[in-house]
Amino acid sequence: NVLIEVATGIRRSGVLPGEQTVSLAKDLAGLDGLNFRGLMTLEGQAYEGTNHSDKERIVKDAVGRVVDTADMIQNSGMGVEVVSVGTTPSAKLSAKIPGVTEVRPGNYVFNDMMQVERDTNIDYCALTVLATVVSRPTNERAVVDAGSKSFGNENPVNHKVKGLNDAKFTRCWEEHGILDFSQPNSSLKVGDKIEIIPYHACPCVNMHENMIGLRNDQIEAVWPITGRGRIQ
Repeated sequence: NVLIEVATGIRRSGVLPGEQTVSLAKDLAGLDGLNFRGLMTLEGQAYEGTNHSDKERIVKDAVGRVVDTADMIQNSGMGVEVVSVGTTPSAKLSAKIPGVTEVRPGNYVFNDMMQVERDTNIDYCALTVLATVVSRPTNERAVVDAGSKSFGNENPVNHKVKGLNDAKFTRCWEEHGILDFSQPNSSLKVGDKIEIIPYHACPCVNMHENMIGLRNDQIEAVWPITGRGRIQ
């Protein structure tokens, strides 16, 4: 079973929508061992939307190209079972477009500070890294035992300390992170545990062997990260 990836604006991979995709679908139909089932795209340019109306315009344009191409294939006499689209910022918009059969929002299950930048409520961020304060050199600075080996190394200054609005994650080494306080703060002690919302959940998850599921501060599940280290 195969889908054709259609390029709709992110300029990464995929066949151009329209006749080029229709031609490839016809070629696939004549090959033994392959079953053409439909189309997919990644409308990742939705991340560039600065407001809801801008995002809506981008998504309608990108997803519309895939749906129109699916119609062209069907009009040529072939079946299209799947029209699959994806990315988290576009998920709610894409799901409402007629002709879409599947939405693939990856980050959607967790959310992160990247999504908060794009109008997601921070209360919807489900993923945090539990870090321990290992040093308090001054009342304006704290050191935690979570660095790039805990979060990945993408925009560390945009990680968010949960529940400490006056603390800012300002620097990251492999095993250490630095928090600076806007005002002197002596309440945070060595040994205290804090939760940090990562800027980007996806590389953060890939840094860990297991994920701990909490409900009402009680451990409810431990899930192995089965995809960790599987990138070839």
